[in-house]
Amino acid sequence: MGFVNQSSVLASDSFGNIYSFLWSEEKIVLVYFDKILGSTEKTVLIENCSLEFDAVIDKDDTLYVACQKNDGSIVLLDYMNSTWHTSTLVEANSTKIYNLSIAAYEKAVHILYCVSSAESDRRYRIYHHLYEKQSWSTYEVEDIGRKEVLNPFQIYTEKDRLILCYYNQIKKEEQIFLKTFDTFNKKWGTGVQLTFGSNYKMYLDTLMTSKENFHLTYSEYVEGNLVVRYEGYKIKGSQVTKMTEEYVSNPANCSYPTFVYNDKKLWVVWTEYDQVVSSFTMDMGNTWSVPYLWKASKEQPFVRYKFLSNDENLKRNYLLNYSFGREFPAFSFIGFGSLDQATEIPLKSKKKEKDGSPSSIMSENLRGLKDILDSIEKKEVRESREVKEIGRQEAGSHAVQNTEIDQLKARMKEVEERIESIEEYLNRKRRGLLFAPRK
Repeated sequence: MGFVNQSSVLASDSFGNIYSFLWSEEKIVLVYFDKILGSTEKTVLIENCSLEFDAVIDKDDTLYVACQKNDGSIVLLDYMNSTWHTSTLVEANSTKIYNLSIAAYEKAVHILYCVSSAESDRRYRIYHHLYEKQSWSTYEVEDIGRKEVLNPFQIYTEKDRLILCYYNQIKKEEQIFLKTFDTFNKKWGTGVQLTFGSNYKMYLDTLMTSKENFHLTYSEYVEGNLVVRYEGYKIKGSQVTKMTEEYVSNPANCSYPTFVYNDKKLWVVWTEYDQVVSSFTMDMGNTWSVPYLWKASKEQPFVRYKFLSNDENLKRNYLLNYSFGREFPAFSFIGFGSLDQATEIPLKSKKKEKDGSPSSIMSENLRGLKDILDSIEKKEVRESREVKEIGRQEAGSHAVQNTEIDQLKARMKEVEERIESIEEYLNRKRRGLLFAPRK
């Protein structure tokens, strides 16, 4: 019983047929379920294959599988008109790749992976191969560093952009960054740092519930325990703004946090001591329910798999990149939905940041606004002194200075009002008035 950690991808086409890709004993095994015939077929798709593989399905039901073989070559397989075709992206060599990921949007295929630096085994370069209009283009995306382990990255595709979320080491601490590829101009933008805390981080998952709403979750070490952390952002053009953040789990062995959006609820699902636990929000991350333990994960083995679907019914009801569930063909989701099969877990006291302040984006904004207020007050005093020294002979300039002071006072009043609003929000949140899940 418990969590079976293995590489697998589950995809369904627009007709409801299911394709399960699983790495096992240096082979990629494909299990195909035909919905109309009700039959299952199991085949070995690739042999002599390393653990680095990924699969995807595009909107036209074309399947793509990318992998690195044991000889170092990187191959791409595509499945069209009931036939698999194989092409070699990189010839046989001794270079090992990491975090191989593939995504497809319309007729464009994106393959990303890391290659270790010759100078240091803790430095890597992220490469991006783009297949479009019958030709390949290659981009060097970013040089990154790691601490003890190389954390995964995740890619998310849209019509006009490819979004990459990845770890990089800054000042000896690993932080999470976001970088966007403009699919029209074929250019990578500048990386945006999302996290700044010094706590050690592991895993990550991302989800976009609209063109602007970007959600991030990862596990963070707090006082020797792994805790699931959520952060919500707004993306407008090149601007990325953090809106909210929260710890959503108890301090425990919380790993592989995973997003699922279903029935107007955004869930974060994770493993905790080989069981599935989750929490949900109904207001896009501002407030969260207590954690829930799912009974099915205690009774049977479960896996975490990448999930893709062109089935309209599934697309209408679920938005997710990964899910926990039983192995195919006994397909099922675990960790969200009706709470009849879940048990509420008491939530311990909220975690504190290293400096003892609440772990809340609102408190960060409060500190920032107070800094702005202090700066404004100092500037007003300085401006006032300069006005007094001007004298009557410079009355016109005096009027200009008074205008600037009036503007500063108006800005100061605005900041004070925002601070009062934020303090009221924090006090209400501490009293538990914002959210109480239904039993």
